[in-house]
Amino acid sequence: MANSRELLPVEKIDATTSVGNLGLSTRIVNALRNVGIDTYGKLADLTYEELLAIPKMGQVSASETMRIVAALKKGVQLSKELTIRIDKEDWALQISVLGLNKRAYHSLLDAQIVTLGQLAELKVEDLLLIKGIGVKTLDHITQCVEIFYAEKHRDDVSLNNLGLDNRTFNALKRADILYLSELEDMSIEEISNLRGIGEKSLDRLLKQIKATTGREIISCRERYQLITDDDQDDTNCILIDELDFSTRALNALKNSGFRYVDEILELKPSDLLALRNIGQKSFEDIQEELKRYQSVDYKEITITATKLDDYVELLQRALSKRQKDILNRRLGTYSLYAETLESIAKDYGLSRERIRQIEKKAKKKMFSPSNSNIAKPLFDIIVAILNEQGGMAGVGYISDELLKQVPAENINITTIIPVFLQLAGCKEISEGLWALTEIDIDEVVEIERKTKEILSKKAVPVDIATLVNEVSCSLSKMSVELPDSLVESSIRNNKGLRIDKGNQVHLLEWNSFTPQNRVNYVVNVLESLGRPAHYREIALRVNERLPKEAQYSIKSIQVVLGSSDLFVRVGVGTYALATWWEQQTSILT
Repeated sequence: MANSRELLPVEKIDATTSVGNLGLSTRIVNALRNVGIDTYGKLADLTYEELLAIPKMGQVSASETMRIVAALKKGVQLSKELTIRIDKEDWALQISVLGLNKRAYHSLLDAQIVTLGQLAELKVEDLLLIKGIGVKTLDHITQCVEIFYAEKHRDDVSLNNLGLDNRTFNALKRADILYLSELEDMSIEEISNLRGIGEKSLDRLLKQIKATTGREIISCRERYQLITDDDQDDTNCILIDELDFSTRALNALKNSGFRYVDEILELKPSDLLALRNIGQKSFEDIQEELKRYQSVDYKEITITATKLDDYVELLQRALSKRQKDILNRRLGTYSLYAETLESIAKDYGLSRERIRQIEKKAKKKMFSPSNSNIAKPLFDIIVAILNEQGGMAGVGYISDELLKQVPAENINITTIIPVFLQLAGCKEISEGLWALTEIDIDEVVEIERKTKEILSKKAVPVDIATLVNEVSCSLSKMSVELPDSLVESSIRNNKGLRIDKGNQVHLLEWNSFTPQNRVNYVVNVLESLGRPAHYREIALRVNERLPKEAQYSIKSIQVVLGSSDLFVRVGVGTYALATWWEQQTSILT
């Protein structure tokens, strides 16, 4: 048999060519003709699943048909001669690379023909003497050799020639994937998402492709790296952590090697859905969050806010109209009090739980780092106010100082300032007392303990400047160095202390008991708090000022709040002074 390949006489194949002239077995030709498929044009568009639906067409016959049709589509023209020509450079290859059917493959193996070199040494007459090889089988072997070289010259490989296991091979055929070039157009994630391709099948497929052809299938992450500039400046990229993906989706993206949002945006939907641990729900959540992200150009946005109202609008720009309405009603952004889930649910004709879910989702969008970064100028002002007070201040003081720099028009300061504080990264260390994240609560507790200890020993009021100095010195002896501004802020916001007009600090427990009526006690408490409070907190503060025998029940304080014109209900169980309500009303109008 010849050792070099030459051009052989071929028959031109077109859409009118009879299926009998395509080199198919008689069984296949008869099965096709019985259902009216008699030309190459009718056969070419059939899928593997459609071929299996033809009577008397099994998996082997369907695979052989698909292989020949795929070769013809790639321009391979089959020779009429039963001549096998193999290049000498390929003699060491196993006969498995030819993609023979089982009959031909096992017949050659039984005759101890394992390599292409052994096959090349045999003449046609010798092959016909091998048990199981007749004229049709020999024709099949000839076709397989021709297709092998046609694919080799086109730098492509048929999956039949990769020696894949039946499970993997059938899974790829069901997806109409017959050539390596078709797999190379896919990512590893897309292949793993094919029906019938599990971890083991994928691993065997990738190893077999590399062992047989030396090529590698890459992941969608590696593909993104190939198409992007190696010198890309990462400092201008948004990290995926800054978007409000679900924990499951975020971990799945990170485990697949993604760091930046731009990388996710480059993915095809099929690539994204094919990632490990990304199901349909996670896929939809990611798509929705990416759509929100793309709705605003975070790199180009210009802050034009001059009022707190403007910042609220900016922070809520990514919310839908319904989400904005529900969130603002729950926060009390534009009203005197926050509304209940039940009242909002009644207006929308939804359940309380559904309103809660919408509120939670709206908050998640509003509080996401990528969204809240646009209000950084406002947050810088808030941080500066807290730094001036040593990193800690009451919400009343923060509100007053903030309004001096950024006025408000229609929003309810009482409810919205705590939201701004949260977005600025501050933490509430006690009721109405906010601090920067770096402030250690244990240090604040230690300042309060030392302050009370010093005042108890002196048993007389102490000037605040003197007290700050003494507390700082006492802490220094314990190797605790804290700024005087923090110590002073802690003293001024200590609810167990009272500072008179002369800046003298008193322990509340020193106050002599002067009986008053309940209304006056409640007024004094609200004035000292400087903000609305729940009736339970008001009762607690009132009783802190009274000896045990003169204390009131929580119910009696609630009755006073509900019956006196001096107070107004501004939320569920929350009351404020009526004078505050009048001031707020005049501002809103």
